Amino acid sequence: MNRKIKAKNKKEKIRIGVLYGAITNAGDFLIYERGKRLLENFFDNSFDLSYIKRFKHIDGDFDGLIILGGPLISRKMHIQSKNISKYIKNRNIPVFCVGLGVSGQKFNSENNYFLDNASVSFWKQIYESSKLFSVRDKITYKILNNYGIKTELTGCCALFDLENLENENPIKNKKYFNKIAVTIPNLSAKLPIIPLSSVKSFLLTLYLLFKVKKEFNKKNIGLFFQHGYKNFIMKFIKNSKYT
Repeated sequence: MNRKIKAKNKKEKIRIGVLYGAITNAGDFLIYERGKRLLENFFDNSFDLSYIKRFKHIDGDFDGLIILGGPLISRKMHIQSKNISKYIKNRNIPVFCVGLGVSGQKFNSENNYFLDNASVSFWKQIYESSKLFSVRDKITYKILNNYGIKTELTGCCALFDLENLENENPIKNKKYFNKIAVTIPNLSAKLPIIPLSSVKSFLLTLYLLFKVKKEFNKKNIGLFFQHGYKNFIMKFIKNSKYT
């Protein structure tokens, strides 16, 4: 990155705006907190990192931007992408993407993901500005590469727990941890008709909890309902014997 950005004065720090999307979702806050620590572990004192909520108006004079994690890549131009696009419109600065993913919207083909030219043009512009674009999963990797955006598959920022990275295979070393957190998908349920997709996700969630409980039966297992538990399916999971 030092080769990509140069400060105006050697005595000045290089100003980087780090754009994150944590609003209320627990997973987004985990991405932000671990992503923040990850960046600060690799950037030295010649950089000044400012953390900015990308769902609000972006202000400041930066030498470069980092888009930090989350499912920001959507089929149509996302409001947060519009905020970024507006900021960089008249600025010739590099933008780096760290651990981004596609949204949860349904699509039929990885070759036909985007629904508008604005989204395609925006992400190509982001990529061309730095040629440094990492994604968190294979689906996002395949989609963007099919559109000519040569990404790197690094995984989600939330996976990088710096305190435990040096521990050799912490999953197999069951004595290493005492608690397990499981995030629960947002399962819609409105009687009398329950979507088939929700039934499938419900059964898969119960199966996952069963396997985790069986494998780690002496550990404390906590559930994170990122969107609450207002319907009977979510309440059933909350009160299940697997937690």
